[in-house]
Amino acid sequence: MRNSFEYSSDRQSLRIFFRNGSFFLIDAEDFPAVSQRTWSLGKRGYPVSHTSRKMPGGARTEPLHRYLMKPEPGYEVDHISGNKLDNRRKNLRICSHQQNMFNQRIRCTNSSGYQGVSYHKKAEKYEAYISRDGKKIYLGLFISAEAAAAARDRAASRLYGEYANLNIRRESS
Repeated sequence: MRNSFEYSSDRQSLRIFFRNGSFFLIDAEDFPAVSQRTWSLGKRGYPVSHTSRKMPGGARTEPLHRYLMKPEPGYEVDHISGNKLDNRRKNLRICSHQQNMFNQRIRCTNSSGYQGVSYHKKAEKYEAYISRDGKKIYLGLFISAEAAAAARDRAASRLYGEYANLNIRRESS
């Protein structure tokens, strides 16, 4: 491995550095496997390794999260926190494509600041909505963006369960 690394203070995880100084996280138990390859930052923001053209099947790019979790065909690996550089096992889970989409982050074109919330100009209120199976479900009009976001979060928790990406994060107890 050409990447430099350092252990965390508790020695449970490691920071593996890219050439530009940024880094990704892994569990210490995964270091023996990860150290067999050189890792770079891929175009989509994931740590990736490139296999040789001499390998059967030719050259291939493999994202670290898939290398670690080895999902069956048709399944994906979800970064629970949304941080593509946190590849500790507590932040990774195997899921379907649909479950992975439930956990997607807010779009950069969003103007309300909340996922599933938009301003309804005619009504002069905030509209909440959620999608399921490709269909948009209308949740109602609300006086504030925060109230609309809370309604959307309740629906997301009900529909998406543990994969729900909530606007208002619940405090860990």
